[in-house]
Amino acid sequence: MRNFILGLLLALALGASAQQGGGIQGGQGSGVTSGSFVITWGTGCTTQPTTNVYYTVVGNVVTWNFGVMSGANCTSNSTVMASTGTPVPAAIRPQAISMVRGIDALDNSVNSYGCLQIFTTGAVSAYQDGTTKYCPGLGWTNTGVKSVGPSTPVTLQYPLTNP
Repeated sequence: MRNFILGLLLALALGASAQQGGGIQGGQGSGVTSGSFVITWGTGCTTQPTTNVYYTVVGNVVTWNFGVMSGANCTSNSTVMASTGTPVPAAIRPQAISMVRGIDALDNSVNSYGCLQIFTTGAVSAYQDGTTKYCPGLGWTNTGVKSVGPSTPVTLQYPLTNP
């Protein structure tokens, strides 16, 4: 949440103005926008936990922030974990599939490394990879509790367009 607030302050400092609906729209030439959306983790779960994602776009870089997911753990019934539908707003979907590594994960109640894959369609998949920090390496255990970002707030970034 702290990074989201810092992003909003940056947006306002660059000439952005508040818009109805809770978003920030950059002022002329500022290239800054922000808002929020919800990911429902419905694929690979017996439950359907949600994650509130707050984002800021500065130029070509999208930054996501979401907090500790202790209340959004997923009861696993599959070796996959993915969003239901396409929760990522069209304006912040990457031009090419983006893989963001270095996220804490929880697999069968055991701490692990994780990553998110953000698709051009707006869908999101989560992966875990034990201790190797390579994603997407391993599938999830099909029982127990799984989650991404379970113990620390998550901040991730990806480019909107290819460099």
